[in-house]
Amino acid sequence: MQLLRAELVKEEMLKPLETGADYRVWSPDNYGDAAQKLISLLVEQEEAKE
Repeated sequence: MQLLRAELVKEEMLKPLETGADYRVWSPDNYGDAAQKLISLLVEQEEAKE
């Protein structure tokens, strides 16, 4: 598994994660209105096509 991970890091030119480091992760917890905003934008886009 470690060999596969190392190969993917090399091929994709990614920086490997460091053990014990803190990383920010996005969470939808504080974005309750995001779905409604997305729907509104999609409706606007559809109306603009007509």
